[in-house]
Amino acid sequence: MGRPAARSFTDADRAKVRAASAAAQARTSAALRTIVVTTSSRYERAAHLLGLFLAIAATIAFWLAGSDGLAPVHLLLPAQLAAYLLGAAGLGRLDGLRYRVAGRALMDRRVQFAAERCLGEHTSGERPAVVLYVSVFEKAVVVAADPAVAAKVRPEAWNEARDAALQGFREDQGAEGLCRALERLGAALAETFPAAAGA
Repeated sequence: MGRPAARSFTDADRAKVRAASAAAQARTSAALRTIVVTTSSRYERAAHLLGLFLAIAATIAFWLAGSDGLAPVHLLLPAQLAAYLLGAAGLGRLDGLRYRVAGRALMDRRVQFAAERCLGEHTSGERPAVVLYVSVFEKAVVVAADPAVAAKVRPEAWNEARDAALQGFREDQGAEGLCRALERLGAALAETFPAAAGA
């Protein structure tokens, strides 16, 4: 499903992002995590919808051919099943089609949910967390913040970081975009959650 996240960055890119993450983390007492995934969902519903659409199309084709005596009725069910499986299974190999069938709104919801789930995994009672979450297939970036952080950091900071990352991916410079996003997050968090002295 789409280009694996591991292939989206070279070793040099990963080293650059790790360095930017460490530099941003050094400025704040909050836990700052960068997570890059291939996709945030399998979008089974989109696959089923395409399979259903093709099965209906096969039914209509049989109906039209049957009116001329060209389509044996006993082949209708196998044709419907084959059409459904072609749509449902084939969708996994056609990223552009799956992207359109799933729809932007659904993908945004799935990415947001996955980002918030990751935030929960990295949040502890002692240290609030912020997650910079990138989902490659959906071409989406979410900055998810612990409520304790979100209440004190200006909301624009999250949007600025997200936009910096997205711009990098649009320009095929994903690592540079993530580095800029991390720099902005580090600066914003340092204002209200500075690193402890001597840390």
